[in-house]
Amino acid sequence: MESLQEIVKSLDMLLEEKNLPRNVKSGITTAKAILEDRSKAENIRASLAIYELDKVVNDINISQHFRLRLMNVIAKLEAKTK
Repeated sequence: MESLQEIVKSLDMLLEEKNLPRNVKSGITTAKAILEDRSKAENIRASLAIYELDKVVNDINISQHFRLRLMNVIAKLEAKTK
C-alpha cells in the first residue's frame, strides 16, 4: 500500500501535464492540499481528497489517458479509507 506522500507525488506528476484546464488543476491542487494537512486522520484526508478528485475525473475536457491515471490515484486513496 502506498503512503499518502507517494500519492501526493503522483498528483504532482499529474499537475505537470500540459494543457490541463484550470478547474482540473484547481481540483488536483485542492486534493493535494487536503492530503498534506496533518490535522485530520489519514483516512479522513483520503476520503476528502477522493471527493475532490471525483469531480475532476468526470470533467469532459480531460483525455481518456489522463482520466485513467487519475482513477488509478483514486483507487490508491480508496485503499487508505479502509
